[in-house]
Amino acid sequence: MSYPEAPRTNHAAPAGRRVVCIPIAVDHGLDSKLLPHFGSAPLFALVDIETRAMETLDNSEEHGHGGCAPVDFLAARRVEAIIVGGIGSGAIRRLAAYGIPAYKGHLGPISRLVDEYVNGTLEPCGLSDGCAGHAQEHDHGHGHGRTH
Repeated sequence: MSYPEAPRTNHAAPAGRRVVCIPIAVDHGLDSKLLPHFGSAPLFALVDIETRAMETLDNSEEHGHGGCAPVDFLAARRVEAIIVGGIGSGAIRRLAAYGIPAYKGHLGPISRLVDEYVNGTLEPCGLSDGCAGHAQEHDHGHGHGRTH
């Protein structure tokens, strides 16, 4: 399955290929806050870890992806890692298939999360860290009641 190019918002696109992805709800640049759940995030911040340039991608279904299935789309963007507050075990497996590790983030500005990633202080997510129920059902408070 291929996904169309997502619209960009008001930040310069990341240069190079050292890009991390962080789910956010509102674009406030590097002051944006980590959103607790990966799949249902309305936006993804793609941050170049060397230049700190940021690109914001829309994760809504109206752009042909989203719906809790952004892994293929982000892999096509060549992200090197994902920093999340919560993620399903199915998404962890799909990311791993692309060679994209997921790391546990904490609520706060994404600039700090990028610094912690660069410094190697974020803990990797394992399959046991995945949100319960994401492998089959998806109807636990995210507001869309999908099954996948």
